[in-house]
Amino acid sequence: MARASCPCFERSTNTVVYGDPQSGMPDEPYDWQQWLDNNQDGDTDDAGEHAWPVAYKRDVPGGPSKLRVSAQFVLSQSWYGGGILVRATAPDGISIPATLVYSGEGNVVSLYSTDASTAFPQTAKHYNDFELYWEASSDGGTTWTHVGTSANDLYLTWHAPGVSRLYHTLVHLGSHNANGIGGTDAGPVVSAIWADFSDRDTRRVDGTQMVYYGPYALTEPPPDDVFTTRGLLSHADGRCAAWNNLYDDVLMGQGITSASIQRITTKDIPGGTGDGFDVKATLPAQGNASPHTAFKDHGVVLLGTTIYDPSYGTQFANLTAWEDASLSLLWYRNASGISFSAPNTLGDEQTQMAPA
Repeated sequence: MARASCPCFERSTNTVVYGDPQSGMPDEPYDWQQWLDNNQDGDTDDAGEHAWPVAYKRDVPGGPSKLRVSAQFVLSQSWYGGGILVRATAPDGISIPATLVYSGEGNVVSLYSTDASTAFPQTAKHYNDFELYWEASSDGGTTWTHVGTSANDLYLTWHAPGVSRLYHTLVHLGSHNANGIGGTDAGPVVSAIWADFSDRDTRRVDGTQMVYYGPYALTEPPPDDVFTTRGLLSHADGRCAAWNNLYDDVLMGQGITSASIQRITTKDIPGGTGDGFDVKATLPAQGNASPHTAFKDHGVVLLGTTIYDPSYGTQFANLTAWEDASLSLLWYRNASGISFSAPNTLGDEQTQMAPA
């Protein structure tokens, strides 16, 4: 009778997901025909076909958000027998009600923008293969025939994303880790996301482990993108600024916009201007057991009063605690420009922090 060809998740209600960036290539928005089966064989495995991720806010002004889709169906032959109805069922009791489709060009019929009859759950969520089971009826709904099953990664964000580009890995690290968390308290969402950074094994959605100060980030002079989320996702390698931006962007992808990126430097002392520090050689970092240790400064993320150091997967209640756990030496330069060092004195705050 008919086969589903290209269900589309409507841009008016969802949040556009971008494919993870690739160096030297423009970003690709997954904003139309997110499931495309050109030859109507029931899968998206053939050349030119795809099943792209989709994201929705769990709520919108006025209440919970709903799935809204359009779709095209290819008939096996020309049809002159009257109206055709289509419907679909999905996880969590979500369904597209029986709706009349309209004839298009040739043997293609179209379902225009249609809302689900039930709302999404009121939590962050990751559906690994959100399946829409499509059925059609040519006798007014008396009998129904299965005409295909579309399947997409679908993400519900905790609140409306505040990041300009919601890359696939950003929404995955957020909604996948915060799966099932609702309410109005951001704390549980932050904790769930941070758990994926604190084990120092943070991975892109394709499974690639991202590293701190790997070969690409050690390049001198440093390429601009070793400091950015886009560069870290492109190369799976970055410096502290990239890791701070990544963590902050994951939070903003869930609507948590209150974090700030901070720069830590060495305080001046009598006879010496602060000139950097050495991180403890025994301190492992993201995907790197023996990272670079000598720095002029270092970046962290401040959320409330908690300091998060995504580069090393560590968190602290205050700057002194960060310093005591992280630093071995502090460096200074005297009036003659000669460099000298002093050991980190536990409990003595020898660094300072300010917005980056």
